[in-house]
Parts: sequence; C-alpha cells; structure tokens
Amino acid sequence: MKITISEMKNSLIFLLFLSLIYTLQGNTVDYSLNHKSVTMDSSEYKFIVAGHTYGAWSQSVYPAPLFIDFVDSVDQSKYNFCVLLGDIYRSQEAVDLYYFKTRLLNRFKIPVFNAIGNHDLGKNIPERKVQNYPKYHEEFTKNTFYSFNIRQIKYIVIDSELSNNNGSIDGEQLLFLKSELENLDPYKSVIIFCHKELYLFDNNFKKDVLPLMQSAGKKVNQLFFITGDMAKKSDNFYSYHDEINNIKFVHHHLMDSRKDVIVEFTVNEKDEINLDLISLISHDKVSFKNSEQLPIPISDKVESPSLYTLILSSKKVLIIGFILGAILSCIILWSKKRFLS
Repeated sequence: MKITISEMKNSLIFLLFLSLIYTLQGNTVDYSLNHKSVTMDSSEYKFIVAGHTYGAWSQSVYPAPLFIDFVDSVDQSKYNFCVLLGDIYRSQEAVDLYYFKTRLLNRFKIPVFNAIGNHDLGKNIPERKVQNYPKYHEEFTKNTFYSFNIRQIKYIVIDSELSNNNGSIDGEQLLFLKSELENLDPYKSVIIFCHKELYLFDNNFKKDVLPLMQSAGKKVNQLFFITGDMAKKSDNFYSYHDEINNIKFVHHHLMDSRKDVIVEFTVNEKDEINLDLISLISHDKVSFKNSEQLPIPISDKVESPSLYTLILSSKKVLIIGFILGAILSCIILWSKKRFLS
C-alpha cells in the first residue's frame, strides 16, 4: 500500500492538531486578568509566581516598585505566563485599579493569572467591609476558581475568599477541586495556587481539602500547593516538602524589602518541575533551603516566657513563700503559747 505525499501532509497536520490540543487544554483567555492566552513554542517552558504584589501596607496606590521594575526590565520572552497569588492592589477604589492596570498589568506581554485575595475584593480596608465580586468580575474575569492543563501538568487555581475570610473550600468549589484531583490521568504533576495559607486558619482544610491532596500526591510525580498571603506573619518565602504525602508547600509574598524575590518555575521536556528564587534587586538566582516544617497556626503556638516574665514570676513566688512562711510561723507561735498556758 502506497501513501501519497498529500496523505502524509494531511496526517502530519492532523497529528500537529492533536498535539496542540493535548499540549494546552482550558480556555486561558477567559481566566487571565489581561485576556491573553498561554502559547507554547518550545519543549521547555517557564513561568513566574508572586504573592501580595501590592507590597507592604501603606497609603501608596502603586504596586510593589521592585516588582514593577522587574516586569519592565526582564526579558519576558523567556516566560510563558505569570501567576499572582492575590492582594494585587490595596483596595478596589478606582485609583488603585487604575495604577495596578497602567503600572503593572498592562506592562505584561504574557498572560497573568490570579488566585484572588481579600484586598482584590475590597475587603479588610477602611473604605469597604464587604466582598465585591461583581466589581472584580467586571474589571478582570468571572472565573475565580478554574483549571487548565499544559502537556502532562494540571494547573488549578482556587478561591480562598468565597467563604468570607476563614479560607474554607466548600460547596461548588469543593466539588470542583474533588473532581480535578480525582481525575488525574494522564497528568504527571499538579500545581495548586491559592491566596491564603489554608493550613493556618480555622476551616475545613484538614477535614476536606488535605485528604484530597494527600490522595492525589500518591498518584502523581509532583504536587505543589502555593500560597501568597501575609496575614499570618509568615516569612516572605518558605518551601516545605511533605515527603510522606508527596506535597510541596510553597509560600511567597512581597514586602517592599531588599530581600524581595519572585519564584521562577521551569518545566523541562519531561514535565519535571523545578523552582528557583530570583532577586528583584539583582535579577540573579538566590539560594534557599527547604523548611523542616510548616508554620504553626498562631493559636497553637506556645510563647516562650521572657526574662522579665521569669524574674517577675520568681519575685511572686518569693513573696508568696514569705507570706506563707509568716502565716505558718504565727500559727506555730500561737500553738506554743496555747500549749504552755
């Protein structure tokens, strides 16, 4: 049986079409803040991740200056997309939105995704005490939890604000996450992006979310859970590998500090994932060590007593001992007098 050149061309076109479908699944245009779609033009690709990109709390309406400078000066062509981890501006006021868009978002030539934070909804600021999802939908996207796939890696973005501040993942979103983590074939790895460090809040993380992650971790080569809030006073970056359940916890937020970094992920042709830290000052790689454990929730911490507290406690013990000794001496003297009389 002979195959004509025309038939070979048609077969190659069909195979190329199938490979493109397999390479990128999910309408990333609908999910990205700047309505750009992820494109793939090489076997290796990179993306960057940054949390709390409005920086340290202040009255400024600008995003973190060092991050703006990085976006302006770095060669964006080496990155395929960027994921922000919430709190991308300080409030939903018009001036904050304007400077976020003009000074940061519009300078990106690549798609920018966001794991929505409380400030992105106008909450926890003096001007507004309630969440304003309609405003966020109007300005950016109606999708606040979603997934897309690139080759054999599944990317999942979840919304830690839907349950109004404690980070519970429930209702329709929990069903979505359950479906995503239970249907992993043929994916080799999973990356979950979230604003809040869910494990530091009083919510359903341990009961409902962690078991799903633990089960998924046994099915894939790598599973990352990446967060970007700064409400719990965590370090600006930490990485902890739960080797038993094959879960890598990564946290990052900007602080308007000389130590500010962003997280750079590289995915090779075998879909193996590696992360590096990039200094926002030098734009060079920064070494880091994995943490030995996750941060402990504040409610579970046992504060070590200060020296002053110890001294004060010692004084109290001495005074109480002196008083008890005096009372005991009086009782003994009284008993002796009564016996002698």
